[in-house]
Amino acid sequence: MMAFAIATTAVAAFARDPQLLSAAAPDLAVVVGPRVRHPQELAQLLLQLHDPDSPRYRQYLSTDEFDERFGPARDDVAAIVSYLTEQGLTVSDVSASGFLINAHGTIDAVERTFGVNVITHEESGQTAYAPDREPTLPPHLAATVTSIQGIENRTQLRANNTGPRIPSQESLPFTPGAIAQAYNLTPLYDAGLRGDGSRATTIAVATAFGFQRSDVSEFWRTLGIDRRPDLLEVIPVGGTAARTIDETTLDVEWAGAMAPGARILAYVGVDSYVSTFTSVYDRIVSDNRAAVMTISWGLCERTMPQTDLDQSHAIFQKAAALGISVVAASGDS
Repeated sequence: MMAFAIATTAVAAFARDPQLLSAAAPDLAVVVGPRVRHPQELAQLLLQLHDPDSPRYRQYLSTDEFDERFGPARDDVAAIVSYLTEQGLTVSDVSASGFLINAHGTIDAVERTFGVNVITHEESGQTAYAPDREPTLPPHLAATVTSIQGIENRTQLRANNTGPRIPSQESLPFTPGAIAQAYNLTPLYDAGLRGDGSRATTIAVATAFGFQRSDVSEFWRTLGIDRRPDLLEVIPVGGTAARTIDETTLDVEWAGAMAPGARILAYVGVDSYVSTFTSVYDRIVSDNRAAVMTISWGLCERTMPQTDLDQSHAIFQKAAALGISVVAASGDS
């Protein structure tokens, strides 16, 4: 197994909160993403794994197999870590996959490391900040890196569930039975397929912020959904979320309602920054405990840096190689 391990320190919220961008707390948190190896070979393998006429059809890789063949090279990761440290940044963590290197340091150190100037301005009563140009690395390192995230605080994924709450009604707009009929799930239910707690029927919810278990339990109880309490697990990513949000609540409620016997793993990011969601995706795929990853947060790709999209693409390629289906909400607007 290709493992990446360094001494991990407790990382505070650094510049996640715009108010921390001050002389009293000048640190910025950044995430550097090393490249996959053998990208053409990986692309060809993915075609074979999903081609019913191929002898490799559904012969998915294990996490270790993927990391050994396609994961970032150990020497490349070590060189990036060494450079970041030499420039005065503190490397706090390298993800198990090697896809993400988390570091933090002063604004001066970040500017020096990535050849940028960090510009700040007031926006809607908050301090917004961003680099004045695309961050760069020395050529010998740039060739091994897909993305540099975190040197700005404007790119956040959004939940479309932001309208006013519907008042209590005598009848619900939709019930699980109505949704099951609309999507032709009833034949599966009739065949006894409702989830069995195995990896094949485990759903990983990629989300930000938390939810109250009592809300979820009451939702299932009210609608007559019989679920075992141990089939719901919360996995914090980047720290413990300080607040709850309706989007996460409804994701967990409806995943459990439609697949009442399935295990639900809620991977909860501490915030909705793109770099945090990248870490959520990477953790889900690295853990490889679920056969489905569901995402209901989004942002127009045209407003996102291409390198951020490339980093998610690399993680989703790994998901495809491991046999993990990635689904995203597409009908909200």
